[in-house]
Amino acid sequence: MAVSENRNGPSVDLQVAEQAYARGDLQFAGHTCSQCLSKNPEDVEALLLMAKVLMDTEKSPLALALSEKITKLAPKDWRGWLLRGMCETSLLPGSPMGSMHKAESLAPDNPAILRSMAFAYVSSFDFKKAESYARRAIPLENHPQGHVALGFALLHTERWGEGWDEYAHGMGHQAFREKQDWGIPEWNGEKGRLLVYGEQGLGDQIAYCSTLRDANVTQLVCHPKLKAMFTETLDCEVHGDQFKKEIDWPVRADFAVSMSGLQRWHRRKREDFTGEPYLVPHPGKQFQWKALLRALGKRPKIGIAWTGGTVGAHGWYSRNITLMDLKPIIEGVDADFISLEYKDRSEEIDASGLTVHDFPWGTQTDNYEDTIALISCLDAVVCVPTTAYHAAGALGVPAIVMVHDTPHFHECTPWWKSVQFLDRKGDYITKVLERLRQCVSLSESTPVVP
Repeated sequence: MAVSENRNGPSVDLQVAEQAYARGDLQFAGHTCSQCLSKNPEDVEALLLMAKVLMDTEKSPLALALSEKITKLAPKDWRGWLLRGMCETSLLPGSPMGSMHKAESLAPDNPAILRSMAFAYVSSFDFKKAESYARRAIPLENHPQGHVALGFALLHTERWGEGWDEYAHGMGHQAFREKQDWGIPEWNGEKGRLLVYGEQGLGDQIAYCSTLRDANVTQLVCHPKLKAMFTETLDCEVHGDQFKKEIDWPVRADFAVSMSGLQRWHRRKREDFTGEPYLVPHPGKQFQWKALLRALGKRPKIGIAWTGGTVGAHGWYSRNITLMDLKPIIEGVDADFISLEYKDRSEEIDASGLTVHDFPWGTQTDNYEDTIALISCLDAVVCVPTTAYHAAGALGVPAIVMVHDTPHFHECTPWWKSVQFLDRKGDYITKVLERLRQCVSLSESTPVVP
């Protein structure tokens, strides 16, 4: 049994903390939980809530320590084992499932456990089990997490039609997927003009917007960094107002749909993914980059990126490597290497002793059009899963993506013809070098337009 400060129910402080958590005020919920625990450090209800606050504020290591304490204090309470399992699968190698299975043994057919296990199996790349647990959870509780876990499992295994349908349940319930109300109906495939609005990161939006050419889109709302780039490329009205609560322009569309929602109607099977590039770089900026890169010499120019993702996003913790991991590649190819890192990595570059050209005015700006123009002038790109490979694919530039152990479904989706994926297993560096030489050889055979 869980132990609480008041055997007649949660204390008043804990009730206040629970109410704050329910309305999303995590800072106040955590502060009030701390007050509860200062009075009784073994108040399991307060520990449970504090662990959830820590998880939601990206402090999973601390949440794991608390959940371990909870399972010792209340070994028959499934909630503690579930929280512990969620932390373990996100932090520990191999995504251990022991604690989650312990929770399941204490509360069989509990939908909260089943949908959490479905998500954990997605993270461990076991999509058969993920799908099984999600399909068990959904009839018991129509919760977004169960649907999204099923969506991930289906998208990872190239069942895009049903996958997009299930993935759509996450809008408004997942980080970076805020559902917007534009005062017009949500689109469900009807004829009419569309307002498409952004969600998730830059790479996701570049991939999703490859679909816009197939739809009747009159207005696009995207990340502010992408506004100039999409304006240069797309034949629609573009607004970089993804994060604004109010807009100062009139809505001229019949229906609204998120970027991933648009895929439900246009990317339901493999043949729907054309893989064709569609981005148009700014001609003036492209001309400047060509001149600068030409000044470095006649060797091929290869872009590299070794970090990616947003903290808390699916698969984030395993998609980053170090610059030194790329040393055999940088020293193994006769080429000039250009950093495509979107954050300041100058200290790491200097400490490595490797010759990597870094142009922060082109990669760390608030206008991704600068980076697009740079990538359009490269012979190839080598990177971890990050925005750079979507940009390369959308430009038709060859890219080799070193995929981590728990890739996002984007790395299983044929968005781009010019992009190839390679598992980071065994002697993968040798394979990267072989493929890179092939890419560079192909690009060298094509005259570069001055």
